[in-house]
Amino acid sequence: MKPFHKRAVIVGALVLTIVTGGAVTYAVVSHEEDPGCGNLLGEKPVQRILGSEHRTDMSCADLGEALRRAATGPVAGQHTLAQAQNMHDTIMVINEDIQQRRQPTIAEGLRGPITKALADYAGDSFEMLTAINPDYNHRRDSGPWREGAVVRMPVPLGDLVRVMRAASDAPSAYATLRAAQTRECADGLGALPAKVTDTEFRGPARDCAAGLGRFDAIADDLPENKRQDWQKAVLAQLADTAPKAPPASYGDDPAEHIMRTWQQGFTGADPDESAFMDDDISRLIDIWVKGRGEDPRSGRVKLLRAKAAGDASGTAGDTAAALTCTRHPHGSSCPLL
Repeated sequence: MKPFHKRAVIVGALVLTIVTGGAVTYAVVSHEEDPGCGNLLGEKPVQRILGSEHRTDMSCADLGEALRRAATGPVAGQHTLAQAQNMHDTIMVINEDIQQRRQPTIAEGLRGPITKALADYAGDSFEMLTAINPDYNHRRDSGPWREGAVVRMPVPLGDLVRVMRAASDAPSAYATLRAAQTRECADGLGALPAKVTDTEFRGPARDCAAGLGRFDAIADDLPENKRQDWQKAVLAQLADTAPKAPPASYGDDPAEHIMRTWQQGFTGADPDESAFMDDDISRLIDIWVKGRGEDPRSGRVKLLRAKAAGDASGTAGDTAAALTCTRHPHGSSCPLL
């Protein structure tokens, strides 16, 4: 990937000129204008992905749609190695731009298309956000690989989180990505057999909690002066896009029962900051154990709730620190995320 071009970053009334190889003066950054897409359009990975579609005068929306088309196919969640490589490079180049600017933001026109692409790779994102598949970490810099009939798309976890946070300035993007993550959770929970050990019983819910904790941190990273309206819009989208028909029975379709019950629960939800997605993993656990016919007051369910809450809190803390370090990268406590 080539070095970044000279460009101006506008922060309030202050202009910071960043020059490759030169001295850089930084200030505490609290707000940035829409960063636009000019710098991304000049990057070689973007030019390679777009090929003949590339134009230097593309709008951000057109750029985003072109990147999405290059990374996804006609069947949701199924990708060729070439498409997965395009998605890998898209995340990497957007992340590098974010880190150069020290702000986890992207142009407004990019948010929708990039969100659609991220949601199409929800299976990969789930495995990276929960850290359940070490192959993603081992291969994060070497690019996609084929595993049987499945193409895997790895990127560094921090890169993924920063791009997700940048897209999530749009509440519709956050709602879409959180629902996609929860769908992966529901699939894992619903697939657990009736008779399992206590360790096996705890596994899917704890994996789910670890991923959702990162989404909690992304929500908490939104500016306080915009957060309540943003939360209201997120909850409204989750409620409005929920299927209106009653959920299938757990016995007929466990994953669909969990997912639909979860999403329908947002109808009439309180957008107050203190209640936003409060203890979402416990709500999912309650839906799941009720469907399985487990006693929600049993010792193993109580222990699961406690451990899952701890898992969510831990990954939320790591993610919050990583986002802080995006803005202030030389802090002594910056995590290797």
